[in-house]
Amino acid sequence: MVLFDKNKWRGRYSFPLQVISYLGIFSLIYLTIVRPVRIDLNTKILIPIFETFTENDSIIIESKQRRIEILIEGYDRSRGFGIPFGGYFWLPFSLFVVLRYKTGMKLIGLYHLFLIFVPPMLGLLFIHGIHLGGILLRLNEIIFHALFLIFMFVGIKGILKKWRENKKF
Repeated sequence: MVLFDKNKWRGRYSFPLQVISYLGIFSLIYLTIVRPVRIDLNTKILIPIFETFTENDSIIIESKQRRIEILIEGYDRSRGFGIPFGGYFWLPFSLFVVLRYKTGMKLIGLYHLFLIFVPPMLGLLFIHGIHLGGILLRLNEIIFHALFLIFMFVGIKGILKKWRENKKF
């Protein structure tokens, strides 16, 4: 006995309803499970670790719920990074799930796995006075937003294309 037959579900409900359902389900998962874990990970684990590396008052670690900002004396702007697997992950990922676009799901998943390790290491390098760490953190922010926009464009384009194909006049 199969409890959930995805092929039967796909055929029974209209495509726009499927999109809204998946977006709703993934939003609920994010808000109830993922977001609290990200906040706890940042405030209870990462921030204390980063604060142990700040030996003098010239380095300020700003704690935001899902983000770490590092401000070092002599720099006009802070450098920082966000905790991966947030809204910038779940929104395009949910669109890729609706489209059953496995390559997109793998790409965005691998990129966010990369974000678990590399930006915190760059942050530690920056705290230890390695200027390149700060430059790469800034570059990471630009790439992060650009990739989000690309993933969203691909997802929305796929949704619109499939919607037009499924539309019956």
